Amino acid sequence: MKDTQMSIDLGHWALIDLETSGLDANYDSIIDVGFLQFEGTKLTRSYQSLVRFPMAPDRHNNYSHYIQKLTGITPEMLKRAPLWSHVQPEVESLASCKLLAYNARFEESFLNTYFTSDTLFVDSLPYLALVFMRRGSLSLESFILDFGLRERESHRGLDDSIDLLKVMLMGAFHLHQIPLYRQAMLDELLRAGLNDEFFAQWFSLPLAGLQEMAEQIELDMEKAYDYYLSHRPQTFETSAGTSQPSPYAVTFSGENIKKILQDETQIQKTLPNYHYRPSQEELAVRVGQSFKNKVHALVQAPTGTGKTMGYLLPSILFCLNEGEKVLVATGTKALQHQAMHKDIPEMRQLLDLDDEKLKVTQVIGSNNHLCELLFRQEEEQDSLLFRSRSFEEKYSQIYFGLIFLYNVDQKYGEKVIRGDLPYVLKKIFPKISEWEEKVAVDYRSCTGHRCPFKGS
Repeated sequence: MKDTQMSIDLGHWALIDLETSGLDANYDSIIDVGFLQFEGTKLTRSYQSLVRFPMAPDRHNNYSHYIQKLTGITPEMLKRAPLWSHVQPEVESLASCKLLAYNARFEESFLNTYFTSDTLFVDSLPYLALVFMRRGSLSLESFILDFGLRERESHRGLDDSIDLLKVMLMGAFHLHQIPLYRQAMLDELLRAGLNDEFFAQWFSLPLAGLQEMAEQIELDMEKAYDYYLSHRPQTFETSAGTSQPSPYAVTFSGENIKKILQDETQIQKTLPNYHYRPSQEELAVRVGQSFKNKVHALVQAPTGTGKTMGYLLPSILFCLNEGEKVLVATGTKALQHQAMHKDIPEMRQLLDLDDEKLKVTQVIGSNNHLCELLFRQEEEQDSLLFRSRSFEEKYSQIYFGLIFLYNVDQKYGEKVIRGDLPYVLKKIFPKISEWEEKVAVDYRSCTGHRCPFKGS
């Protein structure tokens, strides 16, 4: 399904975002509406309005301070806002459009009574999950921050609609940078009979079509993408030393550990939020002493001590000087993820240690892996009925297929594993959890080196 072989017509569509007084459509009210309306790649209309609902016995306009702080919309502002009866015709004018939203089920729950059953709500979240594998978060704000679009999510209807469009454009732009993966995604959507779906058309758009829309909302895609690449978190495998030699010796001694940790000004050049803490120094020295004297150390350290850096620094110095391996076992997967994707890269930068100088391997239990052999066996059994299945079933199978394609080119510690599967995606599509159980590795039945997919 190449760009030159298919006619791409996005048709009538709009991005819409609501701000509400709460999460329950049966009880809470819409307080802000914003949308962008398109004909193909042409922006034809933008709209935003605050909304006031008349007081009713089962509905009130007093809403939490949390919502007021989140949106910046106060009850006083709503007293001057148009009634819903004035805003409703503007929203209902979108009835012939495909309505795109982030987590569209929320917008649909508040608006479904104003549209016919033919009106199609399209959720952008699952498709962004296909484009950006192994993300720690799929929230709209995380995408906004990653591309440097603004300092925080606005939580206002029109602003969030514009930001969602920018994120969607950046997703499509990102796919153009990885053409083999992009083509595989489009091929999978075609195989599933989903090639006429909105996002199959969207991700098939040539760069010229993306640029046309980007110009209409003043988005510099190349600048935003450069920001994304330069601000991506380093990992333990991609992180390297600094461009300047480290001022610190890598001698394994209590004196050197203290010297490093006490040099607050120098460390802040690498870690701006670092502050010297005597308790962290005491912890680091105690860990170093246990290594040196081959004894156990049991340390209780409260929140704020800086425990991770406190044990990583002596561990790294011990490894470099003694040629020994150190095994670090964290209490949770979240702490392991933090160590691998934040703390170890920071320590490498601080001490100017690349992968050749300091080798790090992430160890996870076998049942945390996803097995491609099991997936292909299940996929083969379902192949004859694939096109007749529900959208959720098709999406879930495509999602796992693309995970294994993504993993082929990733180093061991960067492959998608069970812990990386987004909770929000499993909540939207329970079939994701079913597939997860089907393809989870059982070490008792793993074929090991005989597996045809062992290299991937």
